[in-house]
Amino acid sequence: MLTATEQRGLGLEIGGRPLPPAAYAPDGFATIYSAARWIVLIACFFLSWQLVRIPALNFTLSDGAFILALVALLLAGRLNPAFFGRLTSLWMVGVLMLIGGLFVGSIVHDQTLRWSIVASQYLIVFLFVPLVLTSFDRDFLGKATLAFTYGVATSQVLGIIALKWFGYDAVVPYVGRTVVRGNDRIGAMTAEPNANGAVCVFALVFLVLAMIDRRIHPFLGALIAAIVGAGLLFSASFTSLLALAASLGLIGILTWSNGFKSIGMPLLVIAVLYIGLGGPLPQIFVERVAEAVVGLDLSKAGTFAGRSALIAEAWTLADPHLLIGMGVDKFREASIHGAPVHNLALLLLNEGGAISLIGLTTLLLCLFSASIMVGRTDHVGGAACFAVLVVILLYTMSLPHMYARHWFGPVVLTFSFYMATKRLPFSPHPTSQDVHSPHGPGLQPGSVPK
Repeated sequence: MLTATEQRGLGLEIGGRPLPPAAYAPDGFATIYSAARWIVLIACFFLSWQLVRIPALNFTLSDGAFILALVALLLAGRLNPAFFGRLTSLWMVGVLMLIGGLFVGSIVHDQTLRWSIVASQYLIVFLFVPLVLTSFDRDFLGKATLAFTYGVATSQVLGIIALKWFGYDAVVPYVGRTVVRGNDRIGAMTAEPNANGAVCVFALVFLVLAMIDRRIHPFLGALIAAIVGAGLLFSASFTSLLALAASLGLIGILTWSNGFKSIGMPLLVIAVLYIGLGGPLPQIFVERVAEAVVGLDLSKAGTFAGRSALIAEAWTLADPHLLIGMGVDKFREASIHGAPVHNLALLLLNEGGAISLIGLTTLLLCLFSASIMVGRTDHVGGAACFAVLVVILLYTMSLPHMYARHWFGPVVLTFSFYMATKRLPFSPHPTSQDVHSPHGPGLQPGSVPK
C-alpha cells in the first residue's frame, strides 16, 4: 500500500488529499463498477431523449440511469467528489446560488412545490451528472461521447421516419406535438425542434473531435454525420445553424494543424458542392432559416420579433426583483405576453434575483477557466471546451430555463472527457505516466481503473 507521501508524489490526489485505495487498486466491487460503466453508456445514449420521461416530474430514462450509476459508484467506493478539480468548490457555490435565489423568490411568492421540481432538475445536471462522469477514465468517456452521438443519430432516424412515412396527423394522437410539428419541423425524441437542433450540434462536434482523435472509423463517422446533419436541417433552427458554424469554426481555427484540415475541408467541400448543385433541402429549413440567412432578415427566423419584445419587457420587470425574485415560473404570469423570456440570464434575474444570476455567471466562468486550463497543454481539448461553451452561451441567450439535461449534459460530458486522466491499470503501484493528467494535478478528477 502506498503512503500518503508516495501518493502525492505520483499525483494520486483529490483536492490535495490522497485518493482512497479503491481509486487505484482492485476491490470486491469490480462487478458493480463494471455494471456502472454499462449504465452510464445507456444514460449517455438516451441523454437527448427528453420524450422518454415521467412528464409531471420531467424525470427521464437517462436521469434514472445516471442516478443508478451514482448509487453503484457509491457502493463500489469509486465516486469522485472533486469532479471539477480545483474549481469544484467554486462550481458548487454557483449551483447553490442559482437554486438558492430561486428558492427565496419561490418561498416569498408561494411557489415552493414548483421550485422543488426545478431545483431537482438543476441538481441532476450540475451535480449528479458530473459526479458520475468524472468518476471514469478518459478512454471510457470517449466511448460515452460516441454513445451520446449514436443516441442522437437514432433519434433523428425515428423523427425523419415519423415525418416522411407517417406524417404529423398520424403521429400527433400518440405523442402530441413533439416528434413532428405541424409545419414539418422535427423534434425527434428530444421532443422540441430547437432542442433537437442543439443536440445535433453537440453530436456533430463530438463526431468531428472523434475523427480528429481517430476514435471512430471515417466511413462510420461520415454516415453518422449525414444522419445527424439531416436531423439538424429538419429541425429548422436558426440558432442551431449559428451554433454549429461558431463551434466548428472555432475548432477549425484552433486545431487546423492538429488534424482538422483533413476532416473539415472534405466536409466543407461536400457541403458546398451539395448546395451549389441544387441538392434538396427541407422546405421548412429553406423558409425558416435559409431565407433569413440569405436575406439577412432575422424576422424570418422563427419568433425573433416576439423574443425581442419579451427581452425588452424583462429588463423593465427586473427592477423590483433584484434582491428577491418573482419565484419559479412567475415571469409568464407577470408578462403581458404570457410567456417566459427567452434568455436564461434575464429569466433568472427576474425569478431568482441577482443571486441566481450571479450563480449562473459563476458556472459559466468555471467552464471558461477550465477551458483555458485544458487548452494550455491540449490544443484539441481546449478548442473542444471553448466550442461547447460557445454553443451553450448562444442558447442561454435564446431560451428560458435550461434544466433539461440535453442542454448542459453534453457540456459536462465534454469537460469531463478532456479533464480526465488516462486509464489506470489494476495495480497497487501505478506508474507516474499512468496517473498524471496532461492538464496538471489541479485538473485531475481522480480517475479510476477500467
